[in-house]
Amino acid sequence: EDYQLSRSDQPLSPQRLKQLDRVSSPELAPLKEKLLKTALAGYQEGILSDLWCDVKQSMQERIR
Repeated sequence: EDYQLSRSDQPLSPQRLKQLDRVSSPELAPLKEKLLKTALAGYQEGILSDLWCDVKQSMQERIR
């Protein structure tokens, strides 16, 4: 979901796509597949408001 929101029209270079070969984390496997399939970059600016909400929620939970 986050990748869909952060995805840009900027294509990933073949060199960047090749770097994904080194990603072995099972948690990142779905994202790796999407990146290889679309070959489009994702930028955190696209999910900044969601990230900010996560940070605020985490801070509130620590206060309790």
